[in-house]
Amino acid sequence: MFGDDQYTVSYYNRKSVRVSPDGTVRLWTKSVVKGKKGREYYTHVFGEKYTSFEYGKALIEIDCNNKKLRSITAEDYDKSDTLIGSTSSPVEGLNIVPDMVVWNLYEKFCSKRKK
Repeated sequence: MFGDDQYTVSYYNRKSVRVSPDGTVRLWTKSVVKGKKGREYYTHVFGEKYTSFEYGKALIEIDCNNKKLRSITAEDYDKSDTLIGSTSSPVEGLNIVPDMVVWNLYEKFCSKRKK
């Protein structure tokens, strides 16, 4: 587990971690919804098909040198493991700040790196 907020608990796949010499880290994450409150939040944000949202998987890239997060691809699944939403257009340039769940991954993989 690398993160826990009011709506989800987040994990990463240790076998998926790839650290590049250029200071980027790629890995798969999984976020599992926290019961009724979590589902209500995701339904409000993403619509009715998220009333049975159970978990999401995402391939992310952390730019250690610039403290940036990029989502490469993401998939959301319901309680029956049916895909209910996905995106494969990379999202660029989210700044990584201490109050983000992904901050723990930044600290784990990037804090000892030198620019």
